[in-house]
Amino acid sequence: MEFIFKNSIKIFLILLVLLVVSAKITPEWLVDCNYYGGVLSATPDLSCIVVGSNEGISDCWGIYFYNRNGTLMGYYNFSNFGHIDDLKISSDGKYIITAVKSTYKFGIRREYVCVFNNKGDLLKKYRIDIGNAKLSISSGGKYILVGVGRHACLLDRNKGVLWNYEAEDTISSVDTAKNGRYFVVGSRDGNIYFFNRSGLLWKYQTDGCVESVSINSNMGFICAGGDDWELYLLNYSGNLIKKKHLKYIPLYVKLTNSGNVIVECGEILLCLNKNLTPLWRYEIDAYEGMDIAITPDGKYIAFYDDDTSCSYISEKVGLYMINGSNGKVLWEYPSKYFSGEVEISSDGRYVVALSYKKLYLFDNQKCIENFSPEMRDNGEEKIVIEYGGIVIAVLLTILIIVVYSMGRK
Repeated sequence: MEFIFKNSIKIFLILLVLLVVSAKITPEWLVDCNYYGGVLSATPDLSCIVVGSNEGISDCWGIYFYNRNGTLMGYYNFSNFGHIDDLKISSDGKYIITAVKSTYKFGIRREYVCVFNNKGDLLKKYRIDIGNAKLSISSGGKYILVGVGRHACLLDRNKGVLWNYEAEDTISSVDTAKNGRYFVVGSRDGNIYFFNRSGLLWKYQTDGCVESVSINSNMGFICAGGDDWELYLLNYSGNLIKKKHLKYIPLYVKLTNSGNVIVECGEILLCLNKNLTPLWRYEIDAYEGMDIAITPDGKYIAFYDDDTSCSYISEKVGLYMINGSNGKVLWEYPSKYFSGEVEISSDGRYVVALSYKKLYLFDNQKCIENFSPEMRDNGEEKIVIEYGGIVIAVLLTILIIVVYSMGRK
């Protein structure tokens, strides 16, 4: 009987360890960076991950290139260059495009669009207007759409400026069709501008400042939202297909290949179908907008939820994965230090997130399998045990003790 008891204890301990380990939501890898990450971009398969740093010690300013295993593959130092406004990478990972501010003697400031290869070599540099530049690129990185100040300009990666258009007010949002044939721009002058590689094709006047635009070449649609609380759906000819009044200002819009529209309204994340009929909503705490990563089919939505007014006591601060079909949480990873930058692979397999001085990669499917709504937070990482497992473990312990006691009698 004593032999049975001892072996029962061993089996019980092994099961308990397996229970605890299997319940963890942990990244596949974590890179401790010696810099503050500011911007993040990645290829569709996350085989190349690029981080731009422009905070902290200027000697660490630059762009850092990682592979999907978290190995640093290259670096370009920006300490004598300037502040990175935006950063994008081509789908094949061969080209990285950055918008960078530079300050020279006597306070002279200039801004450039820089083209790098994936080894960190500077290939091209084009001067643009000063401002908080926004970038959008075609799939292969040949065409670069820049929104800065009142100007929207299109660059050919090798030839430079193809056209430069001045709007009546600040450019707020830019997006590019993946095939690089069409480009859409939103402005605070209330217009949605539509271009091809030769220049402006048409513009559509809304009733307020345009906050966000999105184009989907698979669907042949354009979507836009602004502070008139309206959501607009147009075709490539500039004809209004549908318009819907929302209860919140749409700060971010994204058209998926399925035809659904994902909308972030500050406190609400919405999903609507191609008729702009709401499918689901999810309440969030990111009052000043947030970074969202969505798979092309809209199946998975990753984002960082952060109550910026009081992040240290908010219960929702962290990285979230949402089911794009129903708006349900698939998994979450709490942290007080995520900067809000996140990317997801096109097949939904991997997620990479930038947090303070750390870069994480998660296996989405593993996290989905391990997550339970009853999980509890234990420090920076989410280490949890299902309540049912605890009850079973306790009952097994009692049973073993009783059996052992009876055997001794």
